[in-house]
Amino acid sequence: MKKILVLVLFFVELFYFNTTIFAQQNAVLIKSERNQDNSIDFYYEKSVPGSYTILVEFTNLINSYNTKFEVVVNSSSGKLFKLDPIDKNKEISFISSHATYVNGKINPKVDSLFVYTLPFQKGKTISVYESNHLYHDIFNAELPKNWKAYQFKASTVDTIFAARKGIVTHIVDHFQTDTISFYTSKKNYITVEHADGTFATYTGFAYKKVLARLGQTVYPQSPIGIIKESFNSLPNDFSMMVYYKEKEKSKKNSKDSNNKLRLSQTFITPYFLTDKGAIQLEHFEKYNVAIDKEILQKELSKSEKKKINHLN
Repeated sequence: MKKILVLVLFFVELFYFNTTIFAQQNAVLIKSERNQDNSIDFYYEKSVPGSYTILVEFTNLINSYNTKFEVVVNSSSGKLFKLDPIDKNKEISFISSHATYVNGKINPKVDSLFVYTLPFQKGKTISVYESNHLYHDIFNAELPKNWKAYQFKASTVDTIFAARKGIVTHIVDHFQTDTISFYTSKKNYITVEHADGTFATYTGFAYKKVLARLGQTVYPQSPIGIIKESFNSLPNDFSMMVYYKEKEKSKKNSKDSNNKLRLSQTFITPYFLTDKGAIQLEHFEKYNVAIDKEILQKELSKSEKKKINHLN
């Protein structure tokens, strides 16, 4: 009879300028089955959208070769990896196992030249500013690597559109409009994961005005939410950043470096399609939103091109 073992997993959290990326408890569950040939199959179940990186390390592994596994999973369930015995007549054993998971891919191969669409409707004129880092300004925290985030100004309440195809992995839509604080972390946002492992976080939606849904595949120029109303006669503002996750190099002689996965966010400066062409945005400049069918459909399958009317 097969024996089933359930591994306990630990989620790695990342912090950025305005909020924490939260994950559901028990978002990933790992089980294993011992086979009659003394091998062990490991399976996963994932209850959240998007890709997840799962890392498993065995302590004092006996009668098998590999002690560490790092696997990226996308489906809701499937086979993770297999331990094969060195001596098929003996069982595999280990004292303990340490499992960690994080949403997204770690150290992905990023397409730094990918052209994004501006997150507003075609023909709109918007002002662009480079955003400060909240924790750096207030608490003097170290800036994330290649920090870059854009704040967009619009003269009226406006609809925000996705800048690239991706899966909606996180949504926060429970904060009322703050009419007092200039700096606040209490903002509504969504995060979208892209095919190359980057994420885009769109921040500044009005309360209960997020149009995207968790797990939804959004496309360039898909409406994803409405900007919050302005206050104190200031124009409406909305921010967007693009980043990916990578492992931090462990510091020598660090007491807490063992058995801990340390991640950081590395930001990129995207190219955006404007009426001036595909360019990297400059601080305190105005741009007209442009649309190009080839860029809009770059990551779409044949069936997606046929069924998405707003790209025709």
